[in-house]
Amino acid sequence: MQKQLLLKEKLCALNNYSSFIIIATFIFLLSFLPFISFAQNQAANQIISGSVVDEDNLPLPNVNILNTKTKQVTTTNDKGQFSITTTSFPVTITLTFIGYTKQDVIFGKAVTDYKIKLTSSNELNEVIVVGYGTTTKLKNTGSVAKLGGSVLTQQPITNPVLGLQGRLPGVFVTTASGDLGANVNVSIRGTNTITSSSRPLYIIDGVPLPSTGINGSTYGGATGTHSPFMNINPEDIESTEVLKDADATAIYGSRGANGVILITTK
Repeated sequence: MQKQLLLKEKLCALNNYSSFIIIATFIFLLSFLPFISFAQNQAANQIISGSVVDEDNLPLPNVNILNTKTKQVTTTNDKGQFSITTTSFPVTITLTFIGYTKQDVIFGKAVTDYKIKLTSSNELNEVIVVGYGTTTKLKNTGSVAKLGGSVLTQQPITNPVLGLQGRLPGVFVTTASGDLGANVNVSIRGTNTITSSSRPLYIIDGVPLPSTGINGSTYGGATGTHSPFMNINPEDIESTEVLKDADATAIYGSRGANGVILITTK
């Protein structure tokens, strides 16, 4: 009887020890879970870091950086530095900044201290015709809208003035009738007068051209005059500039009160 009691006590002690070992092992494993999770996150999120500079190797702050795969967005700091994460490779990073050309960079692996150089766009240095001379958008102080000749050739038109319709802000273009080659009415920034004409002044290669209709005709019930611009081939036009404000009157006087349309041919 006494041996049986001793045996039971040993079995109970063994069970208690086994339970203690199991609990201790479980607690030990739980203590490693944060480190395992951190390691998994580090493996899943790869870091791409570097800097963004301009053509003179000066840092560019506040450059927008987009991870096209995860849609994560960040910006460069005041030193032009950035850091962005990704889940897999290859990945495309898109950089955009006002006044600079948009750039896409493809990364095949995680990198650090990667330097990206953005090139300035030439929109501000684009040459525009203003009255008797030329200037650039950067130096121009007036309101001038420009339409390249390549845009006109992409439209199925025979009158180059019709190519301005819906292309330039503040310029409204309508036809006088449904006649083929009918005269075109153009108003810049709306109607400026009630009793007089609101037609702008047209200058082609420095020579004023009347905008009144010519050669009245009637076709199939559509009555009207023909536009003098029907004689100009849209493919021969290099660019068209529209002067909208005081620049027009300062150069052309009262004739430019309704605006000036400058047409430069090839």
